[in-house]
Amino acid sequence: MTITVWGIGTTRTFRVHHALHECGIDYETEPVRTRTVDMDRPEFRTVAVSGKVPSFQDGDFVLNESAAITRYVMTRAIPPRPVRAQAVIDQWCYFMMMELDATSLYVVRRHEGLPDIYGESEIAVSASKSYFDRQLTTLCDELLDGRTYLNGTFSELDILLISMLDWAAFVKLDIPGPAEVYADKIRERPAYQAAYRHNYGNRTR
Repeated sequence: MTITVWGIGTTRTFRVHHALHECGIDYETEPVRTRTVDMDRPEFRTVAVSGKVPSFQDGDFVLNESAAITRYVMTRAIPPRPVRAQAVIDQWCYFMMMELDATSLYVVRRHEGLPDIYGESEIAVSASKSYFDRQLTTLCDELLDGRTYLNGTFSELDILLISMLDWAAFVKLDIPGPAEVYADKIRERPAYQAAYRHNYGNRTR
């Protein structure tokens, strides 16, 4: 069955491309970019439940939401995990998606990067950046003790976190030393580099 990824150019689409490259899975890409006329294509709308990228097709199976897609792709390539081990991964996955992505980075994206749509708000941006700093410090204190991977071996947690650290660097947030050391190690991975080029083209961090 053919795997198709709908979407390029964003942090959230990058996660899916990164997972597929890490797992060595061949796939096709529909280069839909957010906030373009491509998002109005009927064939895209049939797979994109919320009308957003990324969307993912594995034969007749359709999935949306970058963290869910990343989990699905990685799960295809690894043995089943013990229930408690998976629960710990889920805990940190939800933490990152809520506290770092949705509550922090995406608020900065809305009010600093897209003021024509969401309006300018220096207070919201400043508060979100401070909140990101606090929550990233929490994660560093718990997990970034010099280890190469958050869960001992490479997992979807590393894909989520490096995407957020890249996003934070792009909007010029300060990254603590342990997180920078960790990020540099992940960025050396060939799959990361191939996915970055595939998703972002020639964009530099």
